[in-house]
Amino acid sequence: MKEANTVHHIFPVEFYPEYAFCNWNLIALSNEAHNKMHDRDTHEITAAGRELQARVYRDRLEFDQRQSPPVR
Repeated sequence: MKEANTVHHIFPVEFYPEYAFCNWNLIALSNEAHNKMHDRDTHEITAAGRELQARVYRDRLEFDQRQSPPVR
């Protein structure tokens, strides 16, 4: 296991500034793992980065549904 030394924004700040400091949008990664999330030159999200975004998005939806009061 590599040491996590980089904070990664799952949904990039340049496209999602409203999520910049949301705890659920931040993850600690090693430099190697961070480089697998997006192209360091173009900032384009890789397949691994998109998969992480989809997983976080699903988790957020499930969390929000559990926190909502039942509809009567």
